[in-house]
Amino acid sequence: MSNKSSDPQDGRSREVFGPKFAIEAGNPDQTSFGPEAFSLKGTNDDNTNVLFSHHENNVTRLETQGTFEFTSGCKAGGDSKSIFALAQNGDIEINAATGGVHIKANSDLILEAKNIVLKGVSIQVGDQFAHGTKEINLTATTIQVSGKKGNLPQHLKLSWGAGISFGPGGFVGQAVSDKFFGK
Repeated sequence: MSNKSSDPQDGRSREVFGPKFAIEAGNPDQTSFGPEAFSLKGTNDDNTNVLFSHHENNVTRLETQGTFEFTSGCKAGGDSKSIFALAQNGDIEINAATGGVHIKANSDLILEAKNIVLKGVSIQVGDQFAHGTKEINLTATTIQVSGKKGNLPQHLKLSWGAGISFGPGGFVGQAVSDKFFGK
């Protein structure tokens, strides 16, 4: 005779620590992430739930129905990293389903990668407020600007109007353009 039961619930264990907290292991129930290898589940008087679980498909989840605040580094040295996230393989994705993503720093904000891509219907760099952006520097071996509208293509003589007015054979001519606009 076999010692194994055919009931998948036999490997399941659950320790309940009052009405608000439980530890569970071996839950075979299917979820969106597969069966749970283990989990910590809790709630509060508002029935706002929190879950830490590891699943049989190697997904680990930390989920809360309320606000999640992660605070670190109050005893770390000034030159140390208080939060360090590393993806050994694959990407790191931050997604705000209905709001924005705000990143703030008291010192430098450094984006370092092979390629940095900014996508958006509208992209703003800097502001004009009293304590806002004072200077923008572009430093690179090649700086390529293209566009047909706005004041930057106009100043760089990339717009069709600037081409007609200041280009070779234009209304103003290249010599006048060079004298007045330094080009």
